Amino acid sequence: MLVKLIAPALLAFSALNADARFIVTTPQPIGSDPQRQREAPCGGFQMGDRSRGVTEWPVSGIDVAWDSANATAGWQVSAVLANDTSCTLTSKTNLRTLYTHATGPFCLPSVGGLPEWVGLDAVLQIQQWTGDGDYFFSCSAIKFVDGPAPPSTCNTNPGKSPCAGYED
Repeated sequence: MLVKLIAPALLAFSALNADARFIVTTPQPIGSDPQRQREAPCGGFQMGDRSRGVTEWPVSGIDVAWDSANATAGWQVSAVLANDTSCTLTSKTNLRTLYTHATGPFCLPSVGGLPEWVGLDAVLQIQQWTGDGDYFFSCSAIKFVDGPAPPSTCNTNPGKSPCAGYED
């Protein structure tokens, strides 16, 4: 009897999360909607949306972390000016490209910022591509600032795996 109740519940839960490929945990994402994560440039959210707050990003670096449901994925971590409305995102600057081979939490310690963008409204765009040819997007509202990097928490926070399954 219990199996008859649990199996449909698990099936319903997995169907709701079938499109969820990754969730940004640091810095705070603009929004998260697994059903719209395929929509560039920000997973269905507006790049200029600052309503959930803006992360001050020291150009000397800050941690970037996410939780992924894909065992094998490529990642591009980029900065884009928030007022860039061109369809090709002409201001997009790649901060890091990497590949992972593990599911679960992942953390990049002290990702450096762009000194020439200090004080400008920007967006951190994280793009994931998978072996099946799908692309997924998420963004965080950021502003690069001068100053020292905060100590990395990639090695100390429970649930964050620094460089697990990482390959440059």
